[in-house]
Amino acid sequence: MQRKPTDFSDAMAGIDQAMLDDVAEAGEVRRMSSAAFLKIGAMHGVTVEIEPPLGADGDVPLLVRQGLVIRCMLPRGISAAWLAAALAEGPVAQLVQKVLDGHRLNLTADGGTGQLSRGAELARSRLLETLSAMSPLLPAMAPTRSRRPRKAPLQLAAA
Repeated sequence: MQRKPTDFSDAMAGIDQAMLDDVAEAGEVRRMSSAAFLKIGAMHGVTVEIEPPLGADGDVPLLVRQGLVIRCMLPRGISAAWLAAALAEGPVAQLVQKVLDGHRLNLTADGGTGQLSRGAELARSRLLETLSAMSPLLPAMAPTRSRRPRKAPLQLAAA
């Protein structure tokens, strides 16, 4: 029995298009002041957040470094409407669910660590590919109905 996919659109709470447009251009991480991230974690849940790629200490944030939170950088200017719809249902929401399903935590008094199963790692790779393809510099990938070209009616010439 297949379960109903989870709607992750609430991950966009407090995020608007202007915020997604105003993050730094992707480049040298140490020089980036901010980035938009899709954050996924068994304890953390699913959120979209704008934050510096590196912590104040110049390193990847501790929760990410320990594997307790999985971050996927979003392209600057990604469509907020597309992202909310993609997180609500469809392939992106399914990939997020696969990452969550395969995120295993080993919690200790000192914090703990997290790991992804092989299937969750594959889902994360596909998720990163899908999200990076949504750069506003590329043509929109909104679903469209494809039409088959109409054939012209066959006309027979009179002999």
